[in-house]
Amino acid sequence: QENLTVNEVNITGNTADFGGGILTNDFADTTVNYSTISGNSGSGILNYSATTTVNYSTINDNSSDSSGGGIATISFYGGSVTVNNSTISGNSAANSGGGIDGFDSTVNINNSTITNNSAGENGSGVALDFASGIITSSIITGNKGSDDFSGSAISGGNNLIGSNSDAEFTDIVFIDGVKEDIVGTIDNPLPN
Repeated sequence: QENLTVNEVNITGNTADFGGGILTNDFADTTVNYSTISGNSGSGILNYSATTTVNYSTINDNSSDSSGGGIATISFYGGSVTVNNSTISGNSAANSGGGIDGFDSTVNINNSTITNNSAGENGSGVALDFASGIITSSIITGNKGSDDFSGSAISGGNNLIGSNSDAEFTDIVFIDGVKEDIVGTIDNPLPN
């Protein structure tokens, strides 16, 4: 197991089947600080059964032929992604999770903006399938192709969610006016 810390780095223009920008797996820890991950094909970050933390960074204009254009996290043995004070924008995925796609993982998002991402299926901003997490003081709106948020998560409060039409939640979350969340619907999304 090797751990990786990336500080003040631009990771751009790479191509891979999986993890075009960064691939982290097998219980390793990856921390990205004050960096930009952009223009990569095969996801900006692929987190496979590992722990990835993104702080004060920008993940933009990455793509995936599958899910998770900006960040994809897949875990069958425990794994998590935490995004703090970051921007995830302009990413695209053919399937779900244009900005972030979490499958069987924990995804926590704090004080971050997820906008202008696109997905062919669900969760153009964030898609969490068999996943969990806490989303706090974040903006997830202005994403294209489907609802801004899809899946299961707990609201930490103070979120702006453009739409979450098919969300299935583990707790009462993302309800307009509850926990000071402001939430739109697929029929009446919040403006960009």
